Amino acid sequence: IYLDPLDPDILNAFGEFLIATDVMQADHMFKQAIIISPSHSKALVNIQRTAPVVQEMEAAAYNRWVNACHQSHAL
Repeated sequence: IYLDPLDPDILNAFGEFLIATDVMQADHMFKQAIIISPSHSKALVNIQRTAPVVQEMEAAAYNRWVNACHQSHAL
């Protein structure tokens, strides 16, 4: 990534490397690749794999935040 941060192939490959340990960051890499090259077929396939997982993680984080707000107002 440091050699060419705008290369969609590198961004996609790095996302594939990260997917097992950091789905959110992998998803970000795939999005960056698609922004640079909207028809990047591998990134488009990969984002379909990560998007539902990321959406679920974001929904869980939002629900935790809402619950924390409700608990703080109840005090």
